[in-house]
Amino acid sequence: MKLQHILAVLTLLSAGLSACSDPTFKVTGEIEEADGGHVVLEKADHAGYWIAIDSASVNASGRFTIKSHAPSAPEIYRLKYNDGYVYIPIDSVETIHLSAPASNFATDYRLSGSENAENMERFEKELISFTPHANNPDSVTAFKRHIYSHYLQGSNGSIVSYYILTKVVDDKPLFGDAADDKYFAAVATAFRQYRPDDPRTALLESVATRLRRERNTNNGRRKVIQAAEARLVDIELTDEDGNTIKLSDYAVGKPTLLMFCQLTDPETPAINAKLRTRADRGAFKVYQVGMDADRLQWRNSAKNLPWATLFGGAPEDVARIAQSYMVAQLPAYFIIDANGNLTSRAATLNEALDKLP
Repeated sequence: MKLQHILAVLTLLSAGLSACSDPTFKVTGEIEEADGGHVVLEKADHAGYWIAIDSASVNASGRFTIKSHAPSAPEIYRLKYNDGYVYIPIDSVETIHLSAPASNFATDYRLSGSENAENMERFEKELISFTPHANNPDSVTAFKRHIYSHYLQGSNGSIVSYYILTKVVDDKPLFGDAADDKYFAAVATAFRQYRPDDPRTALLESVATRLRRERNTNNGRRKVIQAAEARLVDIELTDEDGNTIKLSDYAVGKPTLLMFCQLTDPETPAINAKLRTRADRGAFKVYQVGMDADRLQWRNSAKNLPWATLFGGAPEDVARIAQSYMVAQLPAYFIIDANGNLTSRAATLNEALDKLP
């Protein structure tokens, strides 16, 4: 056997072994009337911050292919094109296909390739239709029941069911009232059965238990609950000097901006500089939670900030805090009034500042 032939065979064997040991998933697609450009595949880290993990060119026909390492547990990814995002559930090594027009990439897309992908598309489009009615309590209750019967019941531990429970509509969590304990319990039970080792299982069970206790506490008392009302979940963390600061003690007397971010992110210094121009007036307080992975790097970034800057802690602590406030991406902003009540959520710093004195 010639040397070249032996080398060729060994190369093929090596490539085959590599492929077997390094499973991947793939997203293919066509973007109608695309003017070139790139698609970017993003994944949220443990703190909910979306980071780019790969990109691909869109060719002259609008086609693209992008792949990445298959996750060890089901995950939600998102595909970015221009300023639009499409959220894509990935279980393992599947191939998901996307088709969309360039002009309405984030709303008129189609997903295929898995039942989860099709469910995700259908839910997102139903959510778009529902959003104008998000402030009507009766509409919210009916929509939740519809979501339960079509997406949560019998979901078999689907990552889409978890995604739905953490969805935010008009800056408020869609699910999270005491009466929603049954929805979290149903999904938690499915995760316990089908995905017992998934870290989300314990989080779902924890939220279900908390909501059930809250509902039981309110039994026998008449209580009007605002649809998807945000609630203050207390946090007690340490600042850069090791001092412990409790949110409920700090956020009184003046309105407070509760901000979750990564101080080591390249965009955060500019955000902090803009925030400082308003915070220096003294009309409101800032309680800034750093969801960074490295405490030393966080501390170096927090040294000269004039407000309460706290470290989120270990990854499991950060995940727990993020779940408590339904934080899906960073930065995230919440407004607390002078009496310590959580009143609203803001999508951007500008929106948050508009709600503060």
